[in-house]
Amino acid sequence: GYDTFLSTCQAIRAEGGTGYVFTIEAAEEEALRPLFDRREQYDALLQDLQALQGTLSNDELAAQLKQLRKIQRDYRRIEAIDFFPGAAREQAAERLATIEQVINQRLSPNEPQSVAGELSLLDRGAFRGRLWATRRRPWVDRLASAWLIRRFIDDEALFLWLAAPEDCPATAVGFDFDGAPFS
Repeated sequence: GYDTFLSTCQAIRAEGGTGYVFTIEAAEEEALRPLFDRREQYDALLQDLQALQGTLSNDELAAQLKQLRKIQRDYRRIEAIDFFPGAAREQAAERLATIEQVINQRLSPNEPQSVAGELSLLDRGAFRGRLWATRRRPWVDRLASAWLIRRFIDDEALFLWLAAPEDCPATAVGFDFDGAPFS
């Protein structure tokens, strides 16, 4: 709070700069709030997001991802100077997350999607000596999961690398795909 600003101000002065720390009353804060209103900047960002969303297709994913990254940088710049965040900031953050999810889903269509739910405690013994199945072409997360399974759950585990999650045998324990018991 105040002490942080004061020590920063002192450090600036020690280096030959000029700095001031002011305290203001609540009524003055309300007068200052419009001076820092970033709604117009968020509105422009939302227009950029709307334009990007209108062009989303599987044909230009790399260009769309590049455009999304630029908009995310713009958002972070606005957010850094948004001292009185409001609905416009929340709306921009939500739209950014939605578009990022759509693009990522198209770039990696078989990646599992997070879902809200409760976790239950399982009996580790029920998963020993089993066939474990996951998607082919593993990334580091699936390799790490296979190592964790072997190390902490099933030291006799056999692994099946699936062409598609739908190919998972009923007798196998699936991991790292939608609908799998371990995702």
